[in-house]
Amino acid sequence: MRYIVAICGSLVALASWLFISYGTARTSIQVMDAWVRVTTGSSAVVHAIIANRGVNKDRLVRLSSGFAKKLVVLDKEGHEVEGLRIPADSELVLGSDLLRIEAFGLTQAVNAGESLPMLFVFEHAGKVAVFARIEKLQSADKQ
Repeated sequence: MRYIVAICGSLVALASWLFISYGTARTSIQVMDAWVRVTTGSSAVVHAIIANRGVNKDRLVRLSSGFAKKLVVLDKEGHEVEGLRIPADSELVLGSDLLRIEAFGLTQAVNAGESLPMLFVFEHAGKVAVFARIEKLQSADKQ
């Protein structure tokens, strides 16, 4: 009888541990293929892919960089999106007409071949540091 109680207790403990581990699993966020076009202006669009490979949703709560005074996520109408939601097991492509990261008040020249440091801060995944490469705009005849 003691063995049955011990086995049942062990199974309950294992089930509790699995439930807690699953419920509190961190998201697995990656920021990939970040890039900016060469510009002489005071603002630039940052292109990137945010991939959530985890089982839990997450939110982008802050963006920062030393190359711009302000980084914001904008929707297709140009309105700022606060707390961009990143669904579980998904990829968001930023830089398109639907969603984009806009860098305002550039503090340095954006020259081809260089890279710009950026920090993405997520609600659950925390800080993700990336370098956005700077690319030349190719003319239509070279594409």
